Amino acid sequence: MQKLRHEWSALDQQRGGVPKPLWVRFDRACEKAYAPAARYFAEQAALQKQVRKQREEFIAAAAAQAPMLLVEPRDWRAIERWLRETDRRWRNGDLGSVDPQAWRSLDARLKAVLAPLRDALSATRDQARARRLALIEEATALAAKALERDAPAQVKVIQAQWQAQAKGLLLPQRDERALWEQFRAACDAVFQAREAKRQQEDVLKHEARSALENICVQLEQLALATDNNEQDLRRGLRDLQEQWTRGARTSDSALRRLESRFKNAKMAMEAALSARARARETEVWRTLAAKERLCEELDRRLCSGEGTADAAAAHAQWAALTALPAAWEKAMVGRRDAALRALADEAVAAAHVMRIERGVESRGEILLELELRLGLECPLELQAQRRALQLKQLRERFQGPATSGANSAGEQLLAWCAQPGVADARDRQRCERVFLAMEQVGATEATRRFKSTVSHVGWHPRQ
Repeated sequence: MQKLRHEWSALDQQRGGVPKPLWVRFDRACEKAYAPAARYFAEQAALQKQVRKQREEFIAAAAAQAPMLLVEPRDWRAIERWLRETDRRWRNGDLGSVDPQAWRSLDARLKAVLAPLRDALSATRDQARARRLALIEEATALAAKALERDAPAQVKVIQAQWQAQAKGLLLPQRDERALWEQFRAACDAVFQAREAKRQQEDVLKHEARSALENICVQLEQLALATDNNEQDLRRGLRDLQEQWTRGARTSDSALRRLESRFKNAKMAMEAALSARARARETEVWRTLAAKERLCEELDRRLCSGEGTADAAAAHAQWAALTALPAAWEKAMVGRRDAALRALADEAVAAAHVMRIERGVESRGEILLELELRLGLECPLELQAQRRALQLKQLRERFQGPATSGANSAGEQLLAWCAQPGVADARDRQRCERVFLAMEQVGATEATRRFKSTVSHVGWHPRQ
């Protein structure tokens, strides 16, 4: 009709005015011809309006229902069914068709309404998939513990968890089937591995027992090797202990008998080493005392004016004694050589005697500190000095943290021995009591420091 009207207008322009009756006749003919189409288009427009209304009502109903489905506790199976049914009715139901433009708009609105549900379902499925994968990993890990008594029970617990999760929410069929196959294979592997694992562990246990028995034999033999160097013995004990620790990690109950055997051999070895250590410590203190007495004899000859000393004889006596740890030996050699130089040179002698006289008070203080430190009695005439020293140490303790190192009993005794001087009979007895106490104080700080020193310098008493 529109095309005919355009042609009429074109003819009208080409040939001038057209009689009005003719135009009216043409217009009525056009309207009469278009009337059926107009009715059809009106009907279609009304139908489209009705369909849009139905779909809008459908969207509104979905918008009202969706939040209710998200209320806790959520029934994910019901949510999945509702989404599936909503999609079916929207696309293949009796809601009717709309033009493409309207469809795109309405479909976008429905997707926006369903998005929270779909997102929640997708997130839940991701979590469910992750939980199933975790169960698969857990079942796979059980294969390594297949010999444990509760391994089958653990598998059943995991299977029950799988079934509960599957009832709560099914994954898409393809995912569900693939994950189930993995899970079933992991569970089957636990039972299949039990017999093979048991046989393998029996072999390993036998080998472990044999290795540990060999360690016990070696340790027992080492405890009897009294001629070996102490460092070699300690190294051997440490190596065997490490081997035992690595090998005794198995849960074999038969190892209990071997543990008792190993502990007895280790105790025997440690007792032998402790005896050696005590003997070595005692030898050090006795050697230090002997070298101090040699030095004091030289100082006494100098102070009494008895004349020169035989340096060669002094060196020979010194060499007959065991060498002390390097730092201690150096300090004592310094005292000895200073005395020998003073005995050989009168000019040096006077200065050395003055040094001895000036050191009387400091040596007395050191001796008093040693008695206090080691819990020894001091002469009655020195009780007042002892109390004063105790008060001084108490004040220093409150004024600041206690210091170690040079204040240790061992180094105090070394300082006393390395300082030139001549002890009278009373102080000599006191000194001997100090040396005896140092021999017996093996667990004190001084002895521990001594052990560290001896260990680092590799010192051993002469046989």
